[in-house]
This record gives sequence, structure tokens and C-alpha cells, in this order.
Amino acid sequence: MSAQADYQASAWALAARADASLTVTLAGLGSAPAFVDVVDAALPVVDAFGDAAATLAADFYDLARAEAGAPGAYAAEPAASPTIDRVASVTGWGLRTGSDTSGQLALIRGGLVRAVTGTGRDTVRNAVARDRAAHGWQRIAGASACKFCRMLAGRGEVYHSSTARFASHDHCLCIASPAFAPGLAVTVEQYTATQRTISDQDRARLREFLAA
Repeated sequence: MSAQADYQASAWALAARADASLTVTLAGLGSAPAFVDVVDAALPVVDAFGDAAATLAADFYDLARAEAGAPGAYAAEPAASPTIDRVASVTGWGLRTGSDTSGQLALIRGGLVRAVTGTGRDTVRNAVARDRAAHGWQRIAGASACKFCRMLAGRGEVYHSSTARFASHDHCLCIASPAFAPGLAVTVEQYTATQRTISDQDRARLREFLAA
């Protein structure tokens, strides 16, 4: 299996696990939960899964780079997890928009999972902007993607600008995949493994998320 296919499957599994964890966490708040209670309960879940999604994407970038034979040495850095401001913004929007508690929590959950998966996309996009060997990034959609996502991915467009946005929606499972110029060669001396500071605890937590 290619690095991209393996990453796509793992990213989807991680998103599903985040959704399930948020479902249980938010349901435990009871009916008509207060804004601050939702934020306090959701933040650690979003932080943990955001870290995991970013770490997964950084490892994918390094593997994809090696598969492409990109010259030089570069190690992707995981993007930061969604901030408390992002969690609060999604929560406030969901509480204002939903017609009842069930609808409010569904909207909040969808927005927070989107924030989690966004850390993986940001990790790849940031790495592309900093890695001299990267040609750009592409949108990769799954077989069950919506028409909007399939249309964007179907263009096969390679985005070169670091300011190019990754259009997404709640429950969007599209990934960003790095593109490297064709015909590149790399020697063993040219390629070095990642030097990121990722603890054994981080990796253990990621394996736990994916296995659950």
C-alpha cells in the first residue's frame, strides 16, 4: 500500500474515532448544556485528536517524500491543535444555530471534527510551503466524497501558494497530499529521517486512537 493510501485510511479512522469520542463526551452533558460546559468538555478531546491528526500527517509527509525520491533533507512539523478560541467559536455557532439540543450538539460535533482533520491538512500545506523539494499539494477525495469535493479533487490541480485555502465542510474526509517534481533522485546520504520531537507517549496515543 502506498503512503498516501495508508494515510488516507488512517486519517479517516482517526476522524471517526474523534467523532465517536465527541459524541459520548457531549451526550454526557445532559440536556441544554451551557456554553462553558461544552467548551470545557470538548477542548481536551479536540486537543488530543488534533495532535494525533497532525502527527499522522507529518509522518505521512516524510514517507511520501521518501517514496518520491525528493532531494535534500526535510522533516515535516505537526501543525498546532485547534485553539480554545476555535472550539469556543464552533460551540457558540452550534448553540445559536441548532433548533434543539440534539441539533446543536450535532453541529458542534461536525465543526469540531472538521477542526481536528484540519490540523492534518495544515501540516501538509505548511510542509509544502517550507520544503524546497515540494512542488505543491493536491486534494485527494475518497469514493464516498460529496459532489463538491469530487469536483475539486477531479481537477487534479496542484496548489503552489502557501496561502491557497483547503476548502472543506463538516464531515469532509478529503486529505492534502504533497506533490513533488517528477524525475527526482535521492541518495541515502541525501535523505535523513525526521528529527521532530515526538515523544513515545504521543506515538502510543496515536496507535491507540487508530486501533480503537
